Amino acid sequence: MFNKIKWAYPALLFALLFSVTHQSWCQESTDSLALAQEAEYQDAPAYADNEYCLRCHSSGYFTLSDSVSGLSRRQPMCDNFNIPKDKFYKSVHRSFGCTDCHSAEYKNFPHATALRFEPAFACIDCHGGDENFAKYHFEEIDAEYTKSVHYKLENGEFTCWKCHNPHSYVPLARRDSLTTNFVVESNKMCLECHGDIDKLHLLSDRELTGVIKKHDWLPNQSLHFKSVRCIECHSAQNSDILISHNILPKDSAISDCVKCHSGNSILMGTLYKFRTIESRKSFGFVNSAIIDNNSYVIGANHSKLMNIAGVCIILMTFLAIAIHTFFRIRKSKK
Repeated sequence: MFNKIKWAYPALLFALLFSVTHQSWCQESTDSLALAQEAEYQDAPAYADNEYCLRCHSSGYFTLSDSVSGLSRRQPMCDNFNIPKDKFYKSVHRSFGCTDCHSAEYKNFPHATALRFEPAFACIDCHGGDENFAKYHFEEIDAEYTKSVHYKLENGEFTCWKCHNPHSYVPLARRDSLTTNFVVESNKMCLECHGDIDKLHLLSDRELTGVIKKHDWLPNQSLHFKSVRCIECHSAQNSDILISHNILPKDSAISDCVKCHSGNSILMGTLYKFRTIESRKSFGFVNSAIIDNNSYVIGANHSKLMNIAGVCIILMTFLAIAIHTFFRIRKSKK
């Protein structure tokens, strides 16, 4: 018994030392990572100016002071105005300064209430008519968007930023590869409102209908939600722009399985639009189902050559059976 206790003390001491050392190492690693990230942020052109705003808007808290009474109080930052640095400096607008889009009056704190009603820039305000962005067809996107049920129902109050947060937006569809995360992140834009009654009521007094229940007619529903974006069925197709922005009324949504699961599947012109169309034509089933199975759609991915070969094999099999049967019958008669 004494020997067991004698050996227990060194073991306990070692465990304590290891725990302290491990915690210290983890803390140092975390601090090093934070410093590396901060150094990366400092490369942004407007970093110094943005720090004035982000010291409150990225911390989740701010301190409100009353110059008359001399009192001050720490308040939580509303989620809608909380801008995490890591998301902002990875976004498409990372090189912008806050006052490039917001009034310089925001440098005064507390902010004047009137600034809350300051009109927000739309995408077309900056990107329209700019040759550097011509390939993205912002003018056509804007024209399609004004046809959208969102624009019409909300009398123009539904802006680009309701779906594309300007402080964290990353253009997913311009990436070279399609992943499940691409679909999930795209659908998340829709579910921000259609899955959250509080956010929906910022725009409309309509009741929130359960997304799962409304789509229970879909076979293998979970797989559809995982692999297909909402806009594939809920928007008008336009071959001139990368992402359709004309959201249709719910009664006009596609509910015909054949629209997707056929040789002329709409998914090949929407979800996989950024893929090389010619490569799909050249390799057909092999390219889509084997080389790149993320773009495989049941009923849509098939090669005409393989279809013909398959039919020939079946016909030859029946022909062989017929010939064999003919000679067996002939031999039996002899």
